[in-house]
Formats: sequence, C-alpha cells, structure tokens
Amino acid sequence: MSGDERDGGSVRRPRPVGRPQLPPGPLRDLKHLLHDVYLAAGAPSLDTVADLVADDDDAPGAPGRDSVRRILWTSALPPSQADVASVAAALAREARWDPVDLEVRARDLWVRAWTARPLGTPVGDLNDPIALEVHAAIDAGSGTDAGDARLLPPYVVRAHDVRLAEAVARAVDGRSTLVVLVGGSSTGKTRACWEAVKSLPTGWRLWHPAEHPRPAAFLRDVERIGPRTVVWLNEIELYLRSERDGEHVAAALRKVLHDPHLAPVLVLGTVWPEHWQSLCAAAFADGACPRAEVSRLLTGHGIEVPDAFGEDDVPALAEAARGDARLAQALRDASERRFTQYLAGVPVLLERFHTAPAPGRALVHAAFALRSFGLGPVLPERLLTAVAPAFLSAAQWDEAHQEGAVDWPDGHLARLARPARGVPGPLAVVRPRPGEAEPTETHYRLADYLWQRASEYRAPLPAGEDALFGSVLNHATLEELASMAASTARQTAYYARLRRRGSPHADRALVWFTARLTRSWGWVWAGGKRAEAERAGSFWAAMCWAQVLAERDHEPDTLLDTLSTARVRGELSQALEWIDDAVAAGHPDGRLYLEAGARQLVYDERFDEAVVCYRRLGAPLDLPFSMWWLVSLLARRGDTETAYELLRPHLTARDPGSLRIAEELELPRPPEAPPADTET
Repeated sequence: MSGDERDGGSVRRPRPVGRPQLPPGPLRDLKHLLHDVYLAAGAPSLDTVADLVADDDDAPGAPGRDSVRRILWTSALPPSQADVASVAAALAREARWDPVDLEVRARDLWVRAWTARPLGTPVGDLNDPIALEVHAAIDAGSGTDAGDARLLPPYVVRAHDVRLAEAVARAVDGRSTLVVLVGGSSTGKTRACWEAVKSLPTGWRLWHPAEHPRPAAFLRDVERIGPRTVVWLNEIELYLRSERDGEHVAAALRKVLHDPHLAPVLVLGTVWPEHWQSLCAAAFADGACPRAEVSRLLTGHGIEVPDAFGEDDVPALAEAARGDARLAQALRDASERRFTQYLAGVPVLLERFHTAPAPGRALVHAAFALRSFGLGPVLPERLLTAVAPAFLSAAQWDEAHQEGAVDWPDGHLARLARPARGVPGPLAVVRPRPGEAEPTETHYRLADYLWQRASEYRAPLPAGEDALFGSVLNHATLEELASMAASTARQTAYYARLRRRGSPHADRALVWFTARLTRSWGWVWAGGKRAEAERAGSFWAAMCWAQVLAERDHEPDTLLDTLSTARVRGELSQALEWIDDAVAAGHPDGRLYLEAGARQLVYDERFDEAVVCYRRLGAPLDLPFSMWWLVSLLARRGDTETAYELLRPHLTARDPGSLRIAEELELPRPPEAPPADTET
C-alpha cells in the first residue's frame, strides 16, 4: 500500500511515526535531528519525501521510498551519507529551515556515527582472562601446556555458577541484569564471571573500565554503553567506595540498568565479603545514609561464592584432575578443600614471604602497615622503602648494606615482584595499561591473600613505633595523608562530621586527622610536632597537636598554652579558626576551648569579638576572670547594656561573684536574685 491511504477518493495521512529509540551517541542525535525536521515539515509520507528529493536536481543522492523509510524510521545507520544529506535538505526546505545548515549537520553526525567505535571488545575476541584480572593458576611443573599461565585449568561448575548462569540467561533474553559475586580472595569469583561471559552469543561486547582512578574511567565512558554490553567491574568496591564518586557511579549504573533503550546490559562484579557489607550498610541503617545510591544498587544482587568446594563438588574436580596436573596437585595438597586458593598460588606466596631475607620481609610488613593505615591497594615505592626500616633491627639494617648483600632496596623489591610458578610475587609491580599515563614513581600491589591474613604475620618494631609513624608522615603526600585520615576519621563521629562539612582549610584539616591518627595508634609523637608547628607560625596545626597531648594527659593546659602563644605571636586568628571548627564539629570540650578563646581576645583587647564568644557560651559557667574584666571595661565605657547581657546568665543562676560585680558596677539585677552576701 502507498504511504497515503485512500478512502473514497480522499487522502488520509498516516499518523507520524515516533522517534527511533537508541542509546546516547551520534547515531541517536542524527535520527532525532531528522525526526524533528520531518515533523516540522508536516510529517509527509515516504513517497512525498522521495518525490521532494527527486525534484531537486542538485541533490547528492536519490533515495527511493524504502531508503527514506530506513533513514527516518529505523534505528539502523543508513549506508549512504549522500541519501541522508538529500533527505535532510528536502525536509528542511519544506519546514522553511536552512537546508544548507541542516545538510552540514546531518553529514557531520553521519560521519561521527559511522566512525564511532563501539564500547568494549566483542566477547568472541576475548582470549586473555589474565587481562580481565582472573588469577593465573600455579605451574605444576609438568612441562606440558598446562604450565602456560594463560591456559586456565578445566573449570568445575558449582552452585554459584548455576545462579550466575540464570542471571546471564535473563540478560540474553533482553533484561538488563546486575550480579555481584561475593567471596574471599582467590575463591574463583572472577574465573566464574569469565566462564559466564564465554557463554554469551555473538553480538555481545565486554567493557572493562580499568584505568586509574577507576570511578573516573567508568564515568568518562558510561554514556557510550549500548545494548548487549557486559560491564566488567572486578573488585567493584574500587568503583563504589568513595562517598562522592561511588554515589555517582552507582546512580549511573542504576540509570543504565533501568533504561529500556539500552537493554540488555549485563553488569558483572566481584567483591570481598567485608567490602560488600560496607557497601550495603545503608540497607541496614536507620535514617539517612550518605551511601544510599550504592546500597540501593547492590542490595539483592549478590551471589555468595564459598571459600571451599563442597563435598558434592569434589568428584567432578577429581574427574577433571585426571587430565590436568595442576588440578591433581591441588586435589592432593590443598587443605580444607580450598582448591581455588591453592591454584592461585597461595603456597608459593607464603613460602616466598616466610623464606625471604629480613629486608624483604620488612618490605612486606611495611605494605601490611600502609594498608592498615588506609592506603592502597596500590602502594608507592617511596613509602614502602621509607617504612620498612622500622621493621629491621640495627644489626639487620647494617647487614642489608654490607658488601655482597642484595642491593637495598632495589634488589629486594625486584625479588618480591618476580612471578613464580605462574603467579605474581608478594609485592607485584603495577604497570600502566596501554593508553594510560606513565606514573612518576613505581607502585606495588600487595598480594590479596597475604593482605587478608596480614593479622597472622604482624612483626615487632625493633626501631620503635615513633620511627614507623614518623617515616609515614615525613614521606607521605597530602593525598596519601587524606586517605589515611579518611580511614581513621570514620571511627569518630565528630571528626567525620567536620570532614563532610567541607572546611575551607583543607590542608589544615589533614593535620587534624593526622593528629587523630597519631593518637589512635597510641604513639606519643605530638609534642615535637606541636613545637615545630609553633616555630613555623602554623598555629592551626599546633592546636591539633596540642589537643592530642591534652587528651593524652587529661589536662587542657597544653592546648591553652598554645593558644596563649598564638596571641603573643600575633596569630590568634589561626587558633580561633581551629576552635570554631572544633565547636562546629561537636567536640566534647568545645565550650572549654570557646571560653579560652574569648579570654585571649580580651587580653588582646579585641572586645567586640570577645563579646561574641561569650554570647555563644550560652548556659552559665563559673565566672572567669577574663569575663569579669570584660564586663568591667564595658561598664566603664558606658556600654552597660552589653555588660549586663553578658552577666545576666550568671546573675540568674545566683552566682555570688556575679552579684557582687553587678553591685560594684551599678548594674541591674534580676528581681528574684537576693542581695550579695558581703561577708562572703
């Protein structure tokens, strides 16, 4: 039938067709542009559009009715740029738009759509599971192809694989799906995802946003996700754990999963159980939670991966082991049916760690310490080599530098980074991926399994805790201090509130948190830092360290001394900023600090500011000498109204000293207050 339907000689136009539904990108922009001009031209029939093009002797193309239909009404990219330009110009003339401008825009969008690279790699082209962070298996020393680290052992399907396959089937059927495998290190989570991806039909692509930082890599290209895309988020906490960026990533993922024009999309993630609990905490919390988007995204989408094989799984593993020496070795030597951990090289890691010379073990212990401070998982060589000496005795340090010894630290780091029997070393070098910028310094990653069991291998500190923490503070960057601070600040509510409040003194806030970190580890290191800050005139920082000493000694005099020193040095405003932040953050001694600041303002003859401080105190306190002095000065200057306002809470509380001062200065008294006892 023609594009025009005829009934009794009259012509009835068809109802205009809606816009083609497409994911964001140049093809959608092209189709929407053509649809807009089509409607503006009065939604002509396909035959009419073809006739309009044919009547234009200068048209670069000559599309027929079917070609016009594909250009305007389908979601496919038209094969001919000339036909697209011809249709755009013809419709523009009918709509009284600028035909030259519209033709140029249509040509540009067609080229961009034609040359746009689809996001990800076709699943049929994936042949390197190690590149997707699947753990390489051990080399059983068979001398066969099984020793190739990229050739994985035969796979044994378990219960979690069945649930994962059901989720993949939903995606293949057209429903966008999220699934996260939750299990400990080296339990087979990523390998299970790899096996699931291999089952996808032709037409699916896999996108792995692995550049550092990972949230930025994800957010940069998320708009390019199209239908039949696998979003590969191994160690999903790296994308979601940041309060700000994690919420943005979660919101973007939820948008993708609920967009019918992008379906189907399959999001595969892996995570350790402790990270899963942290990310989903909002689901179990009362009231508002700053991680609500992350929790809403993940809750209900986890699949547990057990630490060990079940008894029912062992026969299938034994059958597979008949043709693979690695599985046979794991079946023979692994304890508690933890075969995947064995295959991932845990015995090799443990042996290399325990048998390393003292300097090598010290570097691993340094990595343990830095991870426990909140840094990582990638650690700079600068901090590893600065912290490691704290784990060496004087004799061991001397031996590390004797002639003939392994070079410190390069030789030991090289040994620890060297792969063995198909698995990375205890401290593996992190190398940039193609297209990533070269780092300014070498970074290492502590083996996951060692980090999970770090508490079992804690070493003494022959050089003392001061040396350990001092080396961190002296060599860490501001960003690294911020990471440590964030990890520790979460343990104390009012410090966390200060952090969220966004103090304009961000660098000073780092000092605050670092001071708290010092105290949380029980190190008496703050005295020298306070003196150093005072000498440098950095009294906001000095107040931080003084507060640590005050809490240690249960005596505020140290902090008040620093406040007085700040006034003498002309830097009282810095110290007062610290007090303002402490009060705003709900510090339990905030009122004491506020009164001390008001006293110093009186001594500095900044009376108006002192009045403001005393007003903020609100409820009555024991009348301090500085306040008595301020009230007296105000009354003698004739400002009896302000003097009385400051004294009134104390008069109302029937403070004898306040009543005497009111009488001496001839200030009014509350009617209910009795006369002062002159003999007192």
